[in-house]
Amino acid sequence: MGEDELIAYLLDARAAGDRDASGLAVSMLVYGFMDNVQRRVAMKVPPESVEDVAKSVLLSALASPFDGGSVGELRKWVGTIVQRRIADFHRDPRRELQTVALPTEHQGDEAVWGEEPTAEIEGDTVDVRRAIDQAYAEINPRHRQVIDLSIWEDLAADEVAKRLDVSPANVHKITQRFRDRIDELFPRDGDTPS
Repeated sequence: MGEDELIAYLLDARAAGDRDASGLAVSMLVYGFMDNVQRRVAMKVPPESVEDVAKSVLLSALASPFDGGSVGELRKWVGTIVQRRIADFHRDPRRELQTVALPTEHQGDEAVWGEEPTAEIEGDTVDVRRAIDQAYAEINPRHRQVIDLSIWEDLAADEVAKRLDVSPANVHKITQRFRDRIDELFPRDGDTPS
């Protein structure tokens, strides 16, 4: 069952008052996003905390009301929860930063600094950036405005639609095509880019 069918099922179950069925549908929808959630969290959270933050995203998603009012709303909804849980992680006053002196720091003397080790750029980060840039370059200027407002400024589809005089469904379709194109361009799990 696809995302749209699950949302339709969820809405029917809610209309019928079947809380168990609607809860199951929300659970299935949310868990379908687990890989994407972990990937997004991993971009902003230390590796040892990714799983915990991703789980908090899923718990928040399961506990919050999702009305399924429009196509594409689910992705935006989960994305908003991801951003909030990442922010919560970084704001948590109980979390202490663990710092370790670099092996060459001061070399025993405050006035002396040695040659510091460096790390090469993470390949996936470069590949994702390249995929985003290429997908963005491939769309027309009108659609770029939709992407700018909907994805980069994180505005709701209704607000984007008002500002650009398009329908909310069109906003969702444009952003979904953009995301799908990025998925095509960014190889994962041994796939090759399109």
